[in-house]
Amino acid sequence: MLKILFFIKSYLIANLIALNTDYAIQFDAGSSGTRMYVYEYNSDFQNILNSNVTIQQIGSCKTKEKGISLIKNYLDVTRTFSICIKMAKSLIPSQKWNETYITLKATAGMRLLELSSPTISKNVYKYIRDYFNQTGFLYLDEQQVKTISGKDEALNAWITANFLSNNFHKNQSGYNTKGILDLGGASTQIAFVPLNQTIKTQEVKLFGVNYTTYSQSFLCYGIDQANLVYRKNLLKNNNLTHFNISAACLPKNYEKKFITNEILVSPCGSGSIKNETIEIKELNYTLIGSSDYELCKLEVGEIFNSQKNCQTGLDACSFKSVYFPDSSGVSFYGISVFYYTIRSANLLFNTSFNSDIEGFRNATRIMCSSSYDDLLMRNEFYKADLTDWLASLCFQNLYILELLAKFGIYDFNKIDFVEKVKY
Repeated sequence: MLKILFFIKSYLIANLIALNTDYAIQFDAGSSGTRMYVYEYNSDFQNILNSNVTIQQIGSCKTKEKGISLIKNYLDVTRTFSICIKMAKSLIPSQKWNETYITLKATAGMRLLELSSPTISKNVYKYIRDYFNQTGFLYLDEQQVKTISGKDEALNAWITANFLSNNFHKNQSGYNTKGILDLGGASTQIAFVPLNQTIKTQEVKLFGVNYTTYSQSFLCYGIDQANLVYRKNLLKNNNLTHFNISAACLPKNYEKKFITNEILVSPCGSGSIKNETIEIKELNYTLIGSSDYELCKLEVGEIFNSQKNCQTGLDACSFKSVYFPDSSGVSFYGISVFYYTIRSANLLFNTSFNSDIEGFRNATRIMCSSSYDDLLMRNEFYKADLTDWLASLCFQNLYILELLAKFGIYDFNKIDFVEKVKY
């Protein structure tokens, strides 16, 4: 996803300084990896939301290392960013380097680290800020490197997708915009303009038009963290007494070894975010796949809070007692893990489920009932190149179906699954 407008709420756009440059560098630091985007534009940043701006992405780069939450020292920063910074310098004229605004916005991975280890997270940002200050690009303030809130992440993704689709210029109402469904490793985001407002959500003025939007992020409900919670639940349900644990969401003839510390290091897995901390000894366990579709479906459902009472007092929630407006009639872009999950099913079954939720359900039932050997054969037959992901697909498919249901979405015709929204 090209998150071009992550700049909007940054130090520069907040009118604290007035600059008119031609290039910008944006690092999007997710929980499982960091991507750099280099942009060229022809408009004053100060008026980006009220003018006919042209923005062109002229380059992108994925950093070598995983999420920045794993950074331990300045050397790690150099190792993580140096290749991408070198690419940026090759794309931007050298006389423009000191005018090129560089920024990094981190999302759920760093939000989790700030909860579990505030001192470590501060050190991570200090190392990155020191490094950016030495790149030769325009670095003026600590706010250029920071964690953004989940709601801002959701709203920025919505703005970006509709900006790239030119939806803001098609008419003067929010009814022509599309919502955004974004599933990452540590959190999931949704943002859209509800067609039927029950309570006032959030007003955003873009290109002279007011949009009443709903945006929400759910920390710990990204696919990786949800998988940790799934493992934690298996341990609890087995009373922590068996070192070999049957896992319905994993295929037969497949085993997954892990140590409990993998769960405990995350506030999501340990339960500290939900105030339901459990004591788990640091031991080795083995998950043994059983290919049980019905049981897996139940176990995935346990990840979500089924409480219905909203914080607003209204009976309209998705989960976690968070208010959720009616999403009926709204079309969405499905990006990140939503897209890759559907793509994997398409490859394994040599068809397209992009508009066929029932076909996807049936394919999921087959996946969840197949042994690992059967999945390997299917993968080889269709040349799907999914060997590293086969064992996780059952869980992943059922998880996004459950998540979409929580958002009131039961029809793929409402979703445009895309790897990126094109300008």
